[in-house]
Amino acid sequence: MEVKDSVILIDNMLNKDQLDLIRSEIAKHSDKIEARGFMFRSYVDTWETDRSKSYICSLVDKLLFTKEMRVRYNNIHDLSYQLVDKSSNHEVQFTSYVTGNHYNWHRDDCGDDKYNEWSGRILNYIFYISDNRNFTGGELELSHDVIGSDIKGMPANIWPKTGMVVEPIEGRFVIMPSHVWHRVNRVNCLKTNDWMNGRMTINGHIGFRFG
Repeated sequence: MEVKDSVILIDNMLNKDQLDLIRSEIAKHSDKIEARGFMFRSYVDTWETDRSKSYICSLVDKLLFTKEMRVRYNNIHDLSYQLVDKSSNHEVQFTSYVTGNHYNWHRDDCGDDKYNEWSGRILNYIFYISDNRNFTGGELELSHDVIGSDIKGMPANIWPKTGMVVEPIEGRFVIMPSHVWHRVNRVNCLKTNDWMNGRMTINGHIGFRFG
């Protein structure tokens, strides 16, 4: 495990059997994959009847909310917050970046707007589930620069500076505060240009509340 600048990185968080099962369950929804992916569960959609989605959500719950992981979260965030019950306030989604896909600098919390729909987001998590030999790029760049709540329309010379780079390695797990600026570098598929050979992740946000 590596902890750096409030970011936790754990390699081999998912084993081969888990990775194979996740990918096979996602494949059952291939007709629904548009743009970069789809949502398995949102804050308000807490009950899943679809077996494939339920399996993935249950696995994510199991990995995210162990006693050990809760201690780690507390070590990277203000202790005035407490985790909401695992079944109620976190998101689970699948994404796949193919050739040309990227995501510019952004943050996933509400910024300075406490009444924003994202105001419950405190931690971001990512499980990397694709064979990283199938593509290049797709690195996650992180910055702790503080430049305001929104960078839309700002000149490039005042965008955040990269402070940490996370390679999208199969089985890797990353979790970080939602207020951290981050971006995903452009992806280039080395085989066929489809979602199965892209940068695939199971990712989302964990919600907290004041205790």
